Amino acid sequence: MTGADRLSLDTHPYFAFDGANTDPLASYVPKPCSRWGADINNTQSTFGVITAGEWSVAVNDCGLFVTGVGEPVAYGGDCTQWNQWESWDQTTKDNLKSFALATMDALQNWFFWTWKIAPSAVDGVVRAPFWSYKLGLEQGWLAEDPREAIGACASLGQPPSAPFAGTFQPWQTGGVGAGQMLPAATETLSWPPTSLNSNYPVAEYLPTYTPTGTHTTLPVPSITAAGVNAGDGWFDNQDQAALFVPIASCSYPDAYGGALLPQPVVPFCDNTQTFPIPTPVAILTTDSSGLLVTTTVLEVSDTDPGIIPFPTRTLSTSDSSTSDSTSIPARRFAPRAGIPVATMMA
Repeated sequence: MTGADRLSLDTHPYFAFDGANTDPLASYVPKPCSRWGADINNTQSTFGVITAGEWSVAVNDCGLFVTGVGEPVAYGGDCTQWNQWESWDQTTKDNLKSFALATMDALQNWFFWTWKIAPSAVDGVVRAPFWSYKLGLEQGWLAEDPREAIGACASLGQPPSAPFAGTFQPWQTGGVGAGQMLPAATETLSWPPTSLNSNYPVAEYLPTYTPTGTHTTLPVPSITAAGVNAGDGWFDNQDQAALFVPIASCSYPDAYGGALLPQPVVPFCDNTQTFPIPTPVAILTTDSSGLLVTTTVLEVSDTDPGIIPFPTRTLSTSDSSTSDSTSIPARRFAPRAGIPVATMMA
């Protein structure tokens, strides 16, 4: 991408969601360097600024509500040892700190996710310790000064093969050469792409737009001072490229709910197919310990209606729950994108 003008990338690197992840904690210490270090350096040298907008010291998906309320974890062992940080010995803390320093060194520009985790309402203690920088500082598995991470990968025998020099080239920051990309960098690319794979034609099935719109500008202030020009609301008068706007003959999904819709199987343009807008609905469930929790799901259609038995629970101050069973209308729900559709209470 030589010649690209001030582009930057954001990455969210995690080991936590790789699956069962039952390898010993110490084995993860050098992995940030070997998995991410070279890519980060290469991106900064050949592309531009890259920032790890999220990372944590989690090597598995244990932790209260890390995978969602009432959702299972992929970790292949007992999460108790990882959630009850009070029982961690010094070796565990030392390995976590080494893992954190290696991650900081490999990623270089980063934001930890997150500063503080609220304590559990059950016992008043943080039960997702991998994700709390504040707790890590207090308990000693995260560094007070991130500069301590400099050279961590080299000390682990994982020095970068082509380290970033530390100074971006002029074209990467809007200087000489910015916006002057060589034809070879883009000649094999097309926009919009014609397909995502050989079996899914993007131009036919996904919403497309046409570059025929006019610029939209904000109103400029009225300034009466002599010699002050407030401009016309458009920064570069040489940039007169038309904006992409909707095509009149196309039907488009709701901008705030489209991500939850099923994959289109018919063209969006010149058709009358419509999609319902997902509606959040709260249901009462229990977590793995039997505690009552409220889960929000998203209704995506009224297909497959029927009557199903569903346990009802009544809360009181003297009795945490009483169980009964009743028949209620059923509707089809999808909890979140990527989770299989399930039938739940309306």
